[in-house]
Amino acid sequence: MSNRDEYGADTNPTNAFSSFRILTATSSPNVAISFQSSASRVHTLYLRTNLAIGAWAVVSNQAAIPGVNGVMVLTNPLPATPESYFRIGVQCP
Repeated sequence: MSNRDEYGADTNPTNAFSSFRILTATSSPNVAISFQSSASRVHTLYLRTNLAIGAWAVVSNQAAIPGVNGVMVLTNPLPATPESYFRIGVQCP
């Protein structure tokens, strides 16, 4: 990751084990994605149904969620279609 990305995710660039990564992703009954979060950042779950065209949309009620300095789970409240792609955004509040 670049220094900018490390700062954005609030990870330590001198520690190889300090990185922003998905821990688990489940799809039944709804998509739930878990990851390590930082209490000094906010997290947003995005959805897209086509990787070639279209824009990322914020998943309902999953925008600017404060981190918890531990494992956090963001969930899509609607059942995902077979062509659903997700990503997590991390920002300074």
